[in-house]
Amino acid sequence: AAGAAQTSAVDGGYTFAAATTEGGKVVSATVPVTISGDGISVVILGNRSTCSLCRSLWGGLDVAALSAALCGANVIDADAQAAPETYAKLRPQGAFSYPLVLVYEAGQLKGQFSGRGLTQAALTEKVKSLTTCK
Repeated sequence: AAGAAQTSAVDGGYTFAAATTEGGKVVSATVPVTISGDGISVVILGNRSTCSLCRSLWGGLDVAALSAALCGANVIDADAQAAPETYAKLRPQGAFSYPLVLVYEAGQLKGQFSGRGLTQAALTEKVKSLTTCK
């Protein structure tokens, strides 16, 4: 998270952050810079019906324990099949890899990263590194 994210307005009133990279590859194109809600929100985008990595990530999560470990974070299931409205609202504009984790605090985008191969402990640490929750 070096420097402020570049933003641009798009149709629909959402503002999207510029592409972010991880390990030299683009994680996603553009994601909403703001969402409603206080505190920390952890959005997990994917499609468990077609993505084994998404099923694996969700299968290893205890949402209540994850929320508690992240200062009462709101863990948002943005699965393409299970929560299509949420998925449509929060998915990046452009190509991205499943599962994608978006982290917000006080409604502002703090960062995003790939959820591939992450344990609950690793996911918790990544979110903490992006937020004031320590």
